[in-house]
Amino acid sequence: MASVIIRLMNTVFGIIELAILIECIASWIPQLRYNKFMDIVYAITNPILTPFRALQDRFFPDSPIDFSPIIALFVIDFVLRQVINRILYMLLW
Repeated sequence: MASVIIRLMNTVFGIIELAILIECIASWIPQLRYNKFMDIVYAITNPILTPFRALQDRFFPDSPIDFSPIIALFVIDFVLRQVINRILYMLLW
């Protein structure tokens, strides 16, 4: 049961990470920004990236580079590892 949960979490977080990377790449190519596929990507990433963009605007208001995807990827990876460790810890004890 735990392996199914861990695989499901890895899949969901992997899709989120992939969507963030696609948005980053699309931001460099203007022709890719406005289509149905990117609407789906934005629907996935905007709720995740918005808090990190607000933090960046608060601490670095004049930054020309959007670091929110990098920060979000680090936080997502950290959260995933912590949750998996907790699940494994509960199974072992």
